[in-house]
Amino acid sequence: MSTIHESANNRPEELQRLLDKELLQLEKITIEDFEVDPIEKPVTQEDLKQFQQFTSTSFRSLEELLESNQAVLPVDEAITRLQDEALQDRVQMAKRAVQIFTLFEDVRQTVDPESVDLLAQLDAAMDQAHLLLEEIGIQELSVYDEYFDESYMEAVGTIPVEEAQGIERFKVAAVFRRAFSIEGLVIQDALVKTVS
Repeated sequence: MSTIHESANNRPEELQRLLDKELLQLEKITIEDFEVDPIEKPVTQEDLKQFQQFTSTSFRSLEELLESNQAVLPVDEAITRLQDEALQDRVQMAKRAVQIFTLFEDVRQTVDPESVDLLAQLDAAMDQAHLLLEEIGIQELSVYDEYFDESYMEAVGTIPVEEAQGIERFKVAAVFRRAFSIEGLVIQDALVKTVS
């Protein structure tokens, strides 16, 4: 009595026997069966004209394809140019919005500290304006207590370490104007004093 394992081992041998049996039953083919008939008729002028028309049509189609491709290139260039111009316009508008925000911030700095109600109203307006800037993609860059970074900070002076209230040397201890960016582009540098 054979086990399942033994019958599985015998399967390839059974398949080989079946294949050999089928091969023996196949019809034999000789090289003569593949003999090619010679061309029965010679090429005529009409055949040549048809071939010429076909190649001419193919060439015209190829030319049309190239022309249409060349027509697409200026469209792609125009789209790219419009996208670049749109980005430049967006950056310019963002700069204007930040300049307006900064003007209000400058006004707030000049208000008498005794005018508590007016300061509260200005602070509320400034907070709302800041949120509006964020909604249109303008981000404020972190400046205070950060190491000086000339890519978006401009130093207008220094503060002695004794007066820096625990801020490390080379870090920003005073901010006179905030820094903003849009889509990774700095649109306004911060004006700062660093610890010396």
